[in-house]
This record gives sequence, structure tokens and C-alpha cells, in this order.
Amino acid sequence: MTNAFVMTRRRFIRHAAAATAMAGSLPLGFESAAARPVQGGSSKKGICGGIRGAQGLAALKASWFYTWGARAPAYRLPTGVEWIPQIFPHEKEDIAKSCERVKTKDGWLLGFNEPDHPGQANLSVERAVAQWPILERTGMNLVSPGVTWAPNRWMKDFMARAIAEKFRIDAVAIHWYAAPNPDAFMKYVRQAHEAYGKPVWITEFAVADKRADKNHPNKFNAGHVAEFLREVLPQLEKLDWVQRYCWYVPHGSNNIRMASSMLLNPDLTLT
Repeated sequence: MTNAFVMTRRRFIRHAAAATAMAGSLPLGFESAAARPVQGGSSKKGICGGIRGAQGLAALKASWFYTWGARAPAYRLPTGVEWIPQIFPHEKEDIAKSCERVKTKDGWLLGFNEPDHPGQANLSVERAVAQWPILERTGMNLVSPGVTWAPNRWMKDFMARAIAEKFRIDAVAIHWYAAPNPDAFMKYVRQAHEAYGKPVWITEFAVADKRADKNHPNKFNAGHVAEFLREVLPQLEKLDWVQRYCWYVPHGSNNIRMASSMLLNPDLTLT
């Protein structure tokens, strides 16, 4: 993920507590991993990024979401929406304590976020391998680390070590940010499944024009994004080995590279 994406996510994580406190609602209790989808939604469909609290989750009919951390949001979730914890890990995070905090029967736990990226978890394969047994001790269902690009050397090395060490990994996480090309996207998803032989969670994906900046407008508009979603979502729903997918919602239209992937207007109506 590029620096623009990194800084956006950092701001989201840093201000999550303040944003959820503003919602002024009751503390969250953990829900079952088998939570029913919201009315009109899909049990696979998730949202991350600029969620805009409980109202945004309800408007988007998401069935699950995560916040790149192990501290649950303070607001009450809409019925049928599941929050899934992740071991990022943040700087100075006590992984064992975080795992104990989120431990719940039959729940899911997301592994390290972009350990191959210096601006994210930034973990060597050796360190990730050393820490994975801590996640296993929760007894929860485990999703692999989500790297910036699933076929890269970091992921291949980690998964090879996981096999050698007989680690438990129940699904593989992948990320995708690129042009709205349904065929290329679905090929990537299938390759990840075939490469690692695991069910797939697409924990971040969105349309992005990585060359866009203040001098070069984003060449993709909302129509391109809508057409992309119309093509790929039915395919993801039909594939039984795609267990969940999660659209990354930019935090504002000032994100030039990803502005067309916005799902919510300022008044929380849908784009």
C-alpha cells in the first residue's frame, strides 16, 4: 500500500477511540462468528476504513467489519453486524494481552496487517513465525497475515514456514488496490486460493488510480467502480472458498487516488 493509504489508515486507527466515543452509545459485546447478516445484506460482505460508525454500517448493510486492532468500538453495533479483532501489531503492543482480550469461543481473529510493509506491521518472517503460536493459543479461527500482494516473497516464505511448523491457519487474507478490471481481480483471487490451498478472505480491496495526484485527476469515476462491483460481487458470492470480502472505504474525497471508491456521502446517504 502506498504512503497515502498508510497515513489515512494511521489517522483512522489513532482517532478510533475519539470517533466511537462521539457515537454516545453502549459498549460492544462480542458476537458469534456465525452472526446473521443484516437485512438485505450478505454474510460475506464486510467494510473497513471510513465506516462512519454504527450509522454507516447500517447504511452499507455490512455483515462484518474490523478496525485494524484488538480494541472493540465503543458504539453498539447494528443487529447482525460482527466486529472482528486483528493483531496488527501496533508498536509496543503486548500481543499476548491483546489475544487474551479478544479471545472468544468460535470467533475469528485476523493475523498481522501488512507485515511486509515498513509503514504497517513491518515484521520479518522470522518474527511473525515466532509470534504465531500466541495467536493459536486463543483457540480462535485464524486468518493469515494480510500482505500487500499475496504472491510476494514474504507471504510465500511465511506460508512455507507455517507448513513446516504445522501452524493452524484457517483462511488466507489478501489485499487488492488497482484499476477496475474484474477479470484481473478474479484471477488474483483464484491464484491466492490455489497457491495456498486455503479459503480466502479479501480483507481490503477497492478501485484505485495509483498514478493520480493533484496534477493528474483520478481516471476512474463512480460509474467505473459501480460496474466493477456489479461484476465481481456475484462471483465472490458464488465461490464457496471465498469466505468473506471487505471493501476499503476511503476516509474522504481528498484521497485523490481512491475518491471514486467512496460509498458514503457526508450525510451518510449512499454514493
